[in-house]
Amino acid sequence: MATADAKKVNEAYAVRVQFGDGKKSYWNEVFDRNPRIAKTLEPNEQFAWLPNYPGNRPYINVVTKDRIVFNPDFKASAGELFPSKPKPKGDYILIEPNVKRTFNIGRNKDWGFGNWQKLVKKLDAEWYQMGEGDKLDKYKHIPTKTIDDAFNILAGAKLLVTTDGALHHAAAAMGITSIVLWGGLASPENLGYDSHINLWHGDEPCGTHSKKCNHCKQAMAKISIDEVLTAIKGAL
Repeated sequence: MATADAKKVNEAYAVRVQFGDGKKSYWNEVFDRNPRIAKTLEPNEQFAWLPNYPGNRPYINVVTKDRIVFNPDFKASAGELFPSKPKPKGDYILIEPNVKRTFNIGRNKDWGFGNWQKLVKKLDAEWYQMGEGDKLDKYKHIPTKTIDDAFNILAGAKLLVTTDGALHHAAAAMGITSIVLWGGLASPENLGYDSHINLWHGDEPCGTHSKKCNHCKQAMAKISIDEVLTAIKGAL
């Protein structure tokens, strides 16, 4: 999402940007090869500061000890990504069932690995899974050592199916058709994209990060396997 801000400023003022507080800059590997963002500046280069960095995000109003309070007026815009070796467009569906279970914010987006396993068995397709975590049975798993590895594989997918997170933002930036499952943690009205198929039953985003949340669990449980399957078939 930050790269969308960089694009707007660069196109408006013809300068590169740095993310930070006006004193210290912030860099992330997702900015690699982006001509609009400066990791280091040339001598006397004119540039623009953008105050979008960890601890200061435009989609968050405040973070309390229990929850993230999202900015209701924020709407995500698709950014830009420049993978190093994008895979040619193929016939595979990329699926990411895993969440970061070491953090409650991840567990509160979990649809349940059993649901994902049942989903892929219902549709005869070329399924790809990447990264770490639990692996779906009998489907191609591709190890990825870096986020760039993941973006390269994502670039070739004809469809992404996942919960909200880094991959769904990357897919929007690369124009990859996506089906995104949303529960009660966050809302596609703020962090989703109109270009995606957002499966959501309207639950109020609670932003709970301090514990496992029953509200979030119940919201994710409203999304049925058949609902996701129907969305996939429609997208294909």
